[in-house]
Amino acid sequence: MQFETGEKTVWCLLRCKQNTWRTTMLSLEQLGLRVHCPLIHERRRRKDTQNSFRLVCYPAFPGYIFVCLNAERFSVTPLYSIPGILGLVKWGKRIARIDSATMSALIMAGTRVLEATTSEFQCIGIPDKLTATIKRIYEQTDPDERVNFLLDLVSRERIALIKKEENLSY
Repeated sequence: MQFETGEKTVWCLLRCKQNTWRTTMLSLEQLGLRVHCPLIHERRRRKDTQNSFRLVCYPAFPGYIFVCLNAERFSVTPLYSIPGILGLVKWGKRIARIDSATMSALIMAGTRVLEATTSEFQCIGIPDKLTATIKRIYEQTDPDERVNFLLDLVSRERIALIKKEENLSY
């Protein structure tokens, strides 16, 4: 099932088993979904030699994958049949949506921060406050702390969306 991204598509956060993220991403891509998993690239010194390094890649947010869904044309039921998927992140009964600006900032920051020697980066077209928040997320060295900061950001966006919907209903 292939679909184009447009106004009806939303980025969501998918929980998966930490050690199955590669196969889970491949399975999601085979369904025709856009997925994103920010990776941290790290040079580690080899234990057997002093002058040799190896490149290690691991998810910036272990146990989580970003997936772009179109709820009108794609049922989330097939997602749960994929081995390794634990479920979509929800707040109450609603799927937690990630704002497109936040997703753009996460993608831009991930490529700029994690491959550079410094953590300085600039997200073009993204508000400075959001850029600073994303930078704070990537500055965390502990993976669990990065996940906590990410979930905090997503929950704040959810609260803002609820307030906006309440104001529109009056």
